[in-house]
Amino acid sequence: MPSKGQKLSQPLLAAIRRLSTEMSVSLPGRVERYDYNTQKAEVKPLINRQYADGTVDEMPVIASVPVVFPRSGGASLTMPVKRGDGVLLVFADRSIDTWLERGGQVTPDDRRQHALSDCVAVVGLYSFADASPAENNDDVLLQYNGSQVRLKPGGNVEIESASTVTVTTGDVTINCDSATINSPDNTINGDLLVNGSVTWSGTAQGKSGPASFSGGLTNTGGDIVSDGISLENHTHTGDSGGTTSSPN
Repeated sequence: MPSKGQKLSQPLLAAIRRLSTEMSVSLPGRVERYDYNTQKAEVKPLINRQYADGTVDEMPVIASVPVVFPRSGGASLTMPVKRGDGVLLVFADRSIDTWLERGGQVTPDDRRQHALSDCVAVVGLYSFADASPAENNDDVLLQYNGSQVRLKPGGNVEIESASTVTVTTGDVTINCDSATINSPDNTINGDLLVNGSVTWSGTAQGKSGPASFSGGLTNTGGDIVSDGISLENHTHTGDSGGTTSSPN
């Protein structure tokens, strides 16, 4: 016959098993709704509870779940969170209601532990059934909606935009050995100062306003024409009524 201690251990073990079954530590979840202003989400846990008697319970949607993004030292990285996105739910050891309201070091407002309402959601957890967005195991890749920033192992950085790139700042300084711009049409709205020589293989046109040069102007291999008058081939009316020859 089982001893008295063995008889007592069976109910105790059953209670421990049920407690561990109902205790939440971390679970994969799916976003049902998200408010970017408050950074709170409604999240559906994706693992059902299964009890010793074979009973299975689907876990409820958890409301007002804080969503975790990288944020430290005044810097932050946020991204869109959509319905159906995968997250990792992490359940706190104690109630976090007071801490969420006040921040800082607090005393919990009750003694609950590992409650469903005391979880946070870390974005980015997906099952192996979902394809990975990584293209290789070498590059650091940030991508969204057809645009991407890629950091290569050798130090090269590649930026590809699906639409436009807009930079708004006070001053921009680019330090490099050489720069190449491949663009059929370029516009600069404002004055342009070039501290160095300017060489072009096409034509230069001024659409409005005079052109001023200081330090001299040298032209080789071609004529200079102003208002239809050639600098090399123009003539003047002579004193005796004829015309002069072209300039030497």
